[in-house]
Amino acid sequence: MTKQEITNKIYEIVCNKFMVGKKEITLDSTFYSLGADSLDLVEVIDDIEKKFKINIPDNIALKIYTITSTIVADYITSIVDYVDMIVNKKINNAIF
Repeated sequence: MTKQEITNKIYEIVCNKFMVGKKEITLDSTFYSLGADSLDLVEVIDDIEKKFKINIPDNIALKIYTITSTIVADYITSIVDYVDMIVNKKINNAIF
């Protein structure tokens, strides 16, 4: 999954949750600037975890309120890239 695909999925979640258009979300938009409260944030994090089948640790989740969607996409991309690297390494090592 590319970073752009991940970003698009996050934007989709954010657009649906906050009823904003994709064009209204900028690189500097934070969940706070989009009007998120603590319950919204929990729901967005839950949606992101379900969509990407990951678990976001509490120490990261607490920071998501004030960071941008792009940073969240970077974080998820790094997880996806790491998992992909591990899986491919295992596959390559298993080939004789």
